[in-house]
Amino acid sequence: MKNSFVAQFALLLIFLIFSFTSFSQIKIGVFADCQYCDCETAGTRFYRNSLQKLDDCINHFNNNEELAFVVGLGDLIDRGFSGFDSVNLILAKSNKEVYHVIGNHDLSVEKNQLENVPEKLNLNETWYSLTKNGWRFIFLNGNDITFHSNNKEKVKEAEKITSILKAEGKPNYFDWNGGIGSTQLKWFEKSCKKQETKIKKSQFSATTRSCRLTRTHFGIQKKYWQFYGNSVV
Repeated sequence: MKNSFVAQFALLLIFLIFSFTSFSQIKIGVFADCQYCDCETAGTRFYRNSLQKLDDCINHFNNNEELAFVVGLGDLIDRGFSGFDSVNLILAKSNKEVYHVIGNHDLSVEKNQLENVPEKLNLNETWYSLTKNGWRFIFLNGNDITFHSNNKEKVKEAEKITSILKAEGKPNYFDWNGGIGSTQLKWFEKSCKKQETKIKKSQFSATTRSCRLTRTHFGIQKKYWQFYGNSVV
């Protein structure tokens, strides 16, 4: 009898824990790598189909009243600056606010248009943070250091780091990759410390969560923070 009670209590405890941890404190819609281009199909890349797929995606998000906002994780276009206008017409249908990070394909535009890419993504800053429902979301620019830039110093930095990665036999030295610069990294570290201080002061109050959700187009590597996070070391 005692063993039966213990078993039942254990099952109840597991159920309660599962129910608590599976409860969503915030829900967001996420899409990535739309890679639209008014281009002919190449292999399995059906560039023109991206508009209809994105439209279906936004309609799906619009039908979910629980979503707090929507995030685009980069590569809204495949190439060509004019593609942004076609994609943004669809994103304008969203009844949720849409936040973006920059992907490497978003910078595959004419050189005289590179500085205008953030505006097309509705970005005042290319890395930023926001708070929703007590959760803090940090958006990083994984193409802060890139070959796709009119800033010669950034290109030199990209060349230097990719040379090191290639010499070390790393798989992520390609010129279409990107990385996080020192200024952005300092901002990120400061943001994390600031959040930790708030958490300690609030003693885990209902208005502050201990978890920060960080987003960038590339996965973030531990060793090669500063550059090229497209492959895990």
